[in-house]
Amino acid sequence: MYQSPEQFNCPACGDTTHVKKVSIIVDEGTAHQTTVFFFQPRVRRNSFQVHTSVGNTQSQTKLARKLAPPHSLMGFAVITFLFCLFYGVFLASAGTFGGFAGASLIIGLSVLFLFYAISTWPEARKKKAKWQKLYYCDLHDLVFEVGKQEKAVPSSKMKWLLKQDLYL
Repeated sequence: MYQSPEQFNCPACGDTTHVKKVSIIVDEGTAHQTTVFFFQPRVRRNSFQVHTSVGNTQSQTKLARKLAPPHSLMGFAVITFLFCLFYGVFLASAGTFGGFAGASLIIGLSVLFLFYAISTWPEARKKKAKWQKLYYCDLHDLVFEVGKQEKAVPSSKMKWLLKQDLYL
């Protein structure tokens, strides 16, 4: 078990033995596995085919899931925008009014979503930086930031703690 070189006191009891950094708990409680399956090769007239399948799985403990870092919409927004852009071009290439209208609607909505993700990006980065500074006491189920132990909250309220003091 990894111990942080810096030990901090639990705000409830002052003990250091049950306090651990949140990011370490999530790291230790998350397992990733990649599986690759190869299927029987096929030889046809002028081609040789091998079918493969790749599967990624992730498992987490309940505590690691509860203390997981905040996520940003940026990656999902960019992928959605690119998909809608190509799909919109496909619709527009039909050359009909319905194709152009559908393309305009799809691309317009994806642009709005992309702008929303861009506007929330700075806040998401601040939350992630603050999450990196959080500690957890497993005896009292408290999450707190070092130097601000008076704002210790139960782990179920961690998302609320991340929103505090973002704009100061």
